[in-house]
Amino acid sequence: MTNRVRFLEGNFLSIHFDNSFDVLLLFNFIRVFKLAYLKNVFKKCYNLLNLHGIIVILDQFGHNLPTTFTRANDSLIRLELYNILCHPAYSVDKTISLLKQTGFNSSRYIHLSNAGGLGVIRSQKK
Repeated sequence: MTNRVRFLEGNFLSIHFDNSFDVLLLFNFIRVFKLAYLKNVFKKCYNLLNLHGIIVILDQFGHNLPTTFTRANDSLIRLELYNILCHPAYSVDKTISLLKQTGFNSSRYIHLSNAGGLGVIRSQKK
């Protein structure tokens, strides 16, 4: 399996890839990008995926949190992110909308019930 997984460091938009992929994993980083840059990231992901390829995004979505404590905890995390980034974190609906705008479909949100606001969005290339 290790010969099929690569970890790359650098500016994602400027790296040239020699091949395409079945799955792209984006963990805890969409929050750092301004909207225009994030759209370009999603476009590049779309272009890098094979037909029916899947993008998996894990981030601080804070969607459908069950208790007052988890909602408060998520709000504090989002406030800290806003103070660092100077823009709001992306909601599930906004992220799915951006994915759809760049050609993805069949988006599905998966709530991670014990992860304090973290969630996963899975979407597929048409």
